[in-house]
Amino acid sequence: MDKLWRGIDAKLDYAQFHLEKTSEALVPPRLDAHMVAIEASGAIIGHEWQRPFFAHFDAFLSATKSVPEIIRACFGQDDGPKEMREWFERLTDDEQSRRSQFSAAFASELNRFRSMALSEARNISDHRRGVAPVVGEIVGMFGTYVFSATERAPSSEVRQVEPEYGWLVKPRPVLPTWSDFYIGAEPLFDAAKAYLEAARTLRQTASEIDRQIHSGKSLTEPPGAE
Repeated sequence: MDKLWRGIDAKLDYAQFHLEKTSEALVPPRLDAHMVAIEASGAIIGHEWQRPFFAHFDAFLSATKSVPEIIRACFGQDDGPKEMREWFERLTDDEQSRRSQFSAAFASELNRFRSMALSEARNISDHRRGVAPVVGEIVGMFGTYVFSATERAPSSEVRQVEPEYGWLVKPRPVLPTWSDFYIGAEPLFDAAKAYLEAARTLRQTASEIDRQIHSGKSLTEPPGAE
């Protein structure tokens, strides 16, 4: 049923959206003439990147991680929540059989996706610590700054000089790039791209399994359908 794929494709679109917004959080605001004049006076043009970066990355993890779970609920057998088990038992024998076959065929791909580092990061964020284990390190002009979702990086840095020369020193903004972020030993951006691509591949694999097993036969929408 094409209708069952719409929510799955929406989740993939949301994941792409949040990954794009994560990237945009690292881009400083474009300076207009007024802001240039303010900066020239010695002021620092503020750029709050940490909150939007980690908030959108967290949403990216949740949206991406949900894709194979929704696939399983729509086309296979989700034997986790009681509501889903009771719903499954009310289906016809034929649909139960097809859904069980789908889940069996999909299991290896699902388990491979669940074993990815960002699947574990999402579990840590949503069920254990509240934030993903992402760390960063910015090497500035005058120091190195370690940060995470709960440890803030400074917004600016200043060269240490004798107090009487302090008025000559202009603060420099501290801004990271994607290359400053890691999940374990893996660059975060590479991990995020691979994770989203894996979810898209799962969607294609599931579509092939759907054609082989369900063969266009009717499927009951999971609980919560309009």
